[in-house]
Amino acid sequence: MTTVIEKAVKHFDTIQNTKLQEYFVEEWDTTIYYRPSLTWNEQAKLIDLSTQGKSSEALIETLVMRCLDKDGKHIFTSADRTTIRNSVDPDVIVKIVGRINNTTKSDAEDVEKN
Repeated sequence: MTTVIEKAVKHFDTIQNTKLQEYFVEEWDTTIYYRPSLTWNEQAKLIDLSTQGKSSEALIETLVMRCLDKDGKHIFTSADRTTIRNSVDPDVIVKIVGRINNTTKSDAEDVEKN
């Protein structure tokens, strides 16, 4: 008999293991990839930054945490945060993070079915 926790874990595994979502960033002439969901620890970090009034830091953290290459590897490192903060167009960051955050888990489940 499957327990509720086993079902919950299986559901999250299914979401996490769906095909990566992709988004072409015109300004960078680059396609970024991302998963449609975060772990609780990742989400908690972003929530903490936001509730501390550090919205711009939360945006940058989202970019670093979620942007992947086609193989699922992070395209930004922790060391890139300062460069992103000082030398990358904030409007593009907001656009990318908005796209990533507006991808719902049901979108991922639709992709998985196709």
